[in-house]
Amino acid sequence: MPRDLVEFPEVGVQPQVPAPIDPVLATLIAARKLIEKPENWGQGKFESAGAYCAWGALMFGSRQLAISNPQNDGYEEAYRAIRDITPYRNLPAFNDRWNTTHADVLALFDKAIAARRSA
Repeated sequence: MPRDLVEFPEVGVQPQVPAPIDPVLATLIAARKLIEKPENWGQGKFESAGAYCAWGALMFGSRQLAISNPQNDGYEEAYRAIRDITPYRNLPAFNDRWNTTHADVLALFDKAIAARRSA
């Protein structure tokens, strides 16, 4: 029997051990979730009254994951992954630009998440 399977003869089930979680993908998803609602996203400040800019969401999302999993080291690579697809390669400037919308920021996270999933 493969080492990643555990047999339970009484129920006839052989559950798979879950695959390791990609800390970069987890960080991107956690950050997006933090700003999913328009009232939880903001411009001009890292964090203000429960609203985060894109960079603040990445940082705070990564910290939340680190509390539950100290091995999570996805922040730096997640920041680079999203920065590299951001116009001008500057996430704070993109987030705070006068004509950047909440939908624009979510679309950027969606693009980074999709790229990481397909990597």
